Amino acid sequence: MRRKLIIRENEPQVLSLKSVVISPGNKGLKTLDLRLRTVIFDIEQTITVVMKKYLLMLPAMLLASLSIHAQTTKFTDLIYYASLKNSDVYDNIMQSNYFRQDYSIDVNGHEVEYFKNITGKPNTEKIEVGNYTKLYNGDILRTVHYTSTDPQHIINMIAQAKRFGLDLKFQGADESNNIYIYDNSFYAVSIYLRRDQTSGMVEIKQKEYLGIE
Repeated sequence: MRRKLIIRENEPQVLSLKSVVISPGNKGLKTLDLRLRTVIFDIEQTITVVMKKYLLMLPAMLLASLSIHAQTTKFTDLIYYASLKNSDVYDNIMQSNYFRQDYSIDVNGHEVEYFKNITGKPNTEKIEVGNYTKLYNGDILRTVHYTSTDPQHIINMIAQAKRFGLDLKFQGADESNNIYIYDNSFYAVSIYLRRDQTSGMVEIKQKEYLGIE
């Protein structure tokens, strides 16, 4: 059954292309149909343009989001720093362009240096090098500290320590921190994550390798 369109004067109309029957001799309805199609086409084009702009902006938005939480150093970097003297750590950190030296202090006759991140969320990550224990034979066992005010960075370090192949020797908590202690023949690693999720610390100590457990 063919539908008819009846238009009454002074009465608001809601038109649908599906309900409009265009007869060969009805020029007014042809014009109305053309206008409706034009409006629909314009709407579709507007939506297409908006979606294209959104899709173009999406990668930049994702990169911006990642940069907010991006971690500027990895667990393997800290392990590497534990084997270096201060001057070599300084050279490596300066080449990365992620950290800069904050300050240095003299502790019992040796220099302890502090570095802070300058990318991502500046001043949220800090690295401390220069602490060490000197053995009876003159060998030096170095200690590296890493702190962050972003708990996700510490959680990442815990996962990276597992992948590094360290053995989890202890997992527990005290009044302030969740504590993870890892160990192997070369390193003793302690990771502290504040229970209030405000910060955390990684401590890496070189061990005297004896060849036995």
